[in-house]
Amino acid sequence: MQRTPVNPWDWSLQLGYNQAEIVDGASRQLVCAGQTAVDSAGNPQHLDDMRAQIILALDNLEAVLDNADMNLSNVIRLGIYAT
Repeated sequence: MQRTPVNPWDWSLQLGYNQAEIVDGASRQLVCAGQTAVDSAGNPQHLDDMRAQIILALDNLEAVLDNADMNLSNVIRLGIYAT
C-alpha cells in the first residue's frame, strides 16, 4: 500500500496531519467497530475522567490493530465523539 499526501496548503503539516491521502494498492483493509473506555470484560472505566476515557479507547484501538497485525500507522480515518 502506498500513501501519498495531498496538501494544497501547508498549515496542516504544522499540526501533524495531511489534508488528504491517496491510498494505492490497498489489498488488505480493516474496518473497526467503535472503541470505548472499557476493560477486557467490557466494563466501563474512568466514568468521571474524559481524558482517561480517550486514552483507554485509543489503547483498545491499538489492541484491535495489533490483533490484525497492524498499528496506528495503518489508520486512515479516525472519528472521535465526546460528550
